[in-house]
Amino acid sequence: MKTFNLLIMIGVAFGMLFLSSCLEEENPCPDAVINVTVDSTDFKYTITAEGLEEIIYEWRVNGNVVETEELDDLRDNLLNFTFEPGTYTICISGESELCGGKIEICKEITIEKNPCPELKFEYEQVSHNKFIFEASFERRHDILYTWYVNGDSIETAPFGENRWHVFDYAFEVGTHEVCIKPANRDCDNSYCKEITVEEKVCPDPFFVSDKQEGNAWLFQADFEGRNETMYKWYINDDLVDKENFDGHETDHKLLRDFAPGVYEICVIVYSDWCEEAKYCKEIVIEEEPNTCVDLHYNAERMGEDLAYKFTADFTHQNDVTYIWKVYVNDDYQGGEERLAGSEDDHHFIWQFEAGVSYEVCLIQDGGCVEKQVCETFMIE
Repeated sequence: MKTFNLLIMIGVAFGMLFLSSCLEEENPCPDAVINVTVDSTDFKYTITAEGLEEIIYEWRVNGNVVETEELDDLRDNLLNFTFEPGTYTICISGESELCGGKIEICKEITIEKNPCPELKFEYEQVSHNKFIFEASFERRHDILYTWYVNGDSIETAPFGENRWHVFDYAFEVGTHEVCIKPANRDCDNSYCKEITVEEKVCPDPFFVSDKQEGNAWLFQADFEGRNETMYKWYINDDLVDKENFDGHETDHKLLRDFAPGVYEICVIVYSDWCEEAKYCKEIVIEEEPNTCVDLHYNAERMGEDLAYKFTADFTHQNDVTYIWKVYVNDDYQGGEERLAGSEDDHHFIWQFEAGVSYEVCLIQDGGCVEKQVCETFMIE
């Protein structure tokens, strides 16, 4: 009896083993796997799926569909998703007719904050050899980092409310390497840029001069480096203008109207790397020759009217500008101007009041007051 029972048990065992083997052979469901790798060089997470190459499936992050892997050439079996630090449930799910139903596999992952973030900085040249650098990477407020110049540690920005992410440095002539590195000793990443400071050439100041209308002169700076160089204009040792100085408009020009005389115009260059450089030019303003002419006019009463017609009558009367002026007790009443070269006649008519004494003057324009002629008229 015992032998019979033992045979039955052995038979059942062999039957179950045979059935299990059959089920394994007949199970067409793919063996899906989610793989998570972290690149130690930049702390980036790569999440891939394996075992679902023959079916369409979806990626889900915390229950939300974020991507579908189609059966086409664009399929990469890679989850494209930007994570913030935290814990996430990643699932892949699809339908398989061979498997007879839905396939889903999930994995919980924790995204950690990168202790060695990607670094970056920008810089600006503020003078010939001085530069300002500013950290511009995303997590600059969260980590300690240090500035290096040619491998030497220069400055570390401490934590605090008024933390300053700017670093300035004055370089010697030559090529230099500026780097930013995390203060964390476990991080070996860095970001570097090369800075080159050329030998500064001292400017050789020069300007050109052009005579304008009258006694005006225009001086224009014309030397290499004038846009970057501070310099001043002087007339007879008196400072009259500045170029490239803060608070002063820079146009590299000087326009001045001069009285007769001799003037020395100078441009003096100022810099931290050169001795004072100067360029000067002398101009002479001649006195204008006396062009005042002797004036004369004729006066004729216009019949019985209370009016006179005055006619200019002197040499070169067509070539000068002259003015008629009428006064009563030194009070100006009116007048008229005739321009040189004008086609107007040389007459001037004035209406009188009976019993009033009028002084009629003829004056040449241009400051020839001493040559004016005046006469007094009255109509009773």
